[in-house]
Amino acid sequence: MVVRTTVHGVCVLLASLAAGCETPVTARADAAVAPPDVGVVTPVALGVYSEFVPPSQVRGALGALAARRATLQLAIPAARVGDPELLGLLREARGAGVPVRAWLLLERSEGYWPNEGNLTRYREAALALLDWTAREGVSPEALIFDVEPAYAYTLELRRTWSQGLGAVLERMRGHRDPAAFRASVAAMTELVEAVRARGVRPVCVTYPQVVDDALDGDDDLQDALDLPVRGVPWDEVSFMVYQTGFAEGVRAWIGPGLVGAYARDARRAFGERAVIALGQIGDAGIFPPAGPVYTDPAVLSQDIAAASDEGMRRVELYSLDGMFSQGGVPRWLGATSPRPEPGEGSALVILVRSLARSLDAELGAGRGDAGAP
Repeated sequence: MVVRTTVHGVCVLLASLAAGCETPVTARADAAVAPPDVGVVTPVALGVYSEFVPPSQVRGALGALAARRATLQLAIPAARVGDPELLGLLREARGAGVPVRAWLLLERSEGYWPNEGNLTRYREAALALLDWTAREGVSPEALIFDVEPAYAYTLELRRTWSQGLGAVLERMRGHRDPAAFRASVAAMTELVEAVRARGVRPVCVTYPQVVDDALDGDDDLQDALDLPVRGVPWDEVSFMVYQTGFAEGVRAWIGPGLVGAYARDARRAFGERAVIALGQIGDAGIFPPAGPVYTDPAVLSQDIAAASDEGMRRVELYSLDGMFSQGGVPRWLGATSPRPEPGEGSALVILVRSLARSLDAELGAGRGDAGAP
């Protein structure tokens, strides 16, 4: 393998990390699912993430969400379980006919997102949230597991960037622990089953490179990033194909071809459970974006169409926060545009996909029998 390729592979992967990003495969891959016939438009359900918008402002978006029949994917910090203002919003959403998916987040000191290192704490918080919402009669339709590296590990990767890409790769290798990773998959599976037993759907959102990892039948990237995804029986698995993150890595907006390529392979690897998440709209996020963002709803709608053309029945958008700052929620939920041209951005698509796979291979080099379980 050419070292230059590995270096750029790290760059592309870290582009998602820099954007602050945002699955089960119980065997090598699910049975392949053929895309719809050309010209057939699959109806797409929408979900909209809301991370930092206060409940009083989210209330103002319920009408637009209801009109589009969109799901509110609401960030709920563990510290706010039991909060009267949050409870009021959940009741209003139910009254407005807006389905809610609870996007549970921990304190940053606890990792923020669920990952290999904090599942005991996340389980405690998740069950407390579901017990509270059940008592109040506002159970969410789903619990979103935003599976990402711990906040501190993400910061380490970002800071290591100044030391060179070789240092970043070594940092990731230092997180490879196949035994601990397998234990985290088992712990995540137990939690997912406990959530399902409470009548709530367990759904995952994670990095798009998990698709590349799954297709070659090993867990090298997931292990190195502490992402217990493959092998967990999720109801849905969403992949954050964020144009903003990839544009940071290749210094160009790739376009619908990127979305279509990941959507196609996500369906190969995860079947009907695959979902695509798009971002980002506006500049809200736990890390400010360093690349371009969606400013034109017509551009976003082309990416939605690209996912739909590959058979995606659901697309998720990040975020409601950005919609408020970029002209209002109705402007983003009602936009349409011409269909994307086939193959748009194909050279860059081939580049980023091959580089992610090269990084996967580099991480797996010399692992012996420590690869996929």
